[in-house]
Amino acid sequence: MSKECPQKSTPLEVLRSEVKAPEDVQEAFTAAANMRSKGGACVEACVRALQKSGIEIHQYHTEGSSHRFEISLAPLRVLESVDALVFSQEVIKQTAQKHGFWATFLPRPYAKESFNGLHMHFSIDKCSGEVEDQFLAGVLHRLPLLAAFGMANPYGHLRQEDVHGFSDWVSWGTLNRDTPIRKIEERHWEFKAMDFALNPHIVAAAYVAAGILGVLEKENLVWKDCRVLVDSLDEKSRAELGITTRMPTDIHEKLALLEHYMGLEKLLGVGFLDFYRAVKKAHQVILDDYTEEETWAYYSHQF
Repeated sequence: MSKECPQKSTPLEVLRSEVKAPEDVQEAFTAAANMRSKGGACVEACVRALQKSGIEIHQYHTEGSSHRFEISLAPLRVLESVDALVFSQEVIKQTAQKHGFWATFLPRPYAKESFNGLHMHFSIDKCSGEVEDQFLAGVLHRLPLLAAFGMANPYGHLRQEDVHGFSDWVSWGTLNRDTPIRKIEERHWEFKAMDFALNPHIVAAAYVAAGILGVLEKENLVWKDCRVLVDSLDEKSRAELGITTRMPTDIHEKLALLEHYMGLEKLLGVGFLDFYRAVKKAHQVILDDYTEEETWAYYSHQF
């Protein structure tokens, strides 16, 4: 997402709670018209800079308005993919600045607009249907905990309440954009419970570890394929699909989940997880004393 930098304001001054998105915003997804804006030209420059740097782009398009864009990187092996993501963020920020824009990946850049997320497509090269189900079960079983890695910030849970976000019920569905896990095709999923206010290497490792634990422990996929909006279901219908658990709804609930590693310590190590939990809790103690405006200013500087 990018916004033209005002002449007399810094990004931190712009990102105040009363500031709205530009008035000329055209609300539309993948609209060609929005690419004809100054922001569209800036995004094209970012894409060219990424390609010049050796980053392959799968696609790019407007994401809901003339100042919000999505750039999808081409698939790579897990570590290479995460490295490419981190490098791409810096290329985009620097390129946007050269063109007079300020690029931000902030989860909530404007007070009264949709939120920015980060979606990770994940696929397994070769495996049986049984292993595929076990891997998915491992992730779903630990999805609330994984949210403490992927959305561990004061704004992360708000995407679960947003019309363009995803349901806060632990669930999955084939080509269902409402569920936190969308199945694209066999052995290929889209994990949505994350945003850019994270450490992508840690989050990727946590998801892989959760899936591997599901396979090692032969966990059953008790969640059935949900093809409808989860919130449109009554309690009985949800239960029939195995949808019985909600995602955490605030940062403190997520941090409390870190008290139980649910087997992740077997692959990621107790020392590492203890350190992560201590850092996140200490960080939140500081943020608890911040006003909303100060919190926004802090996150805008970081992301």
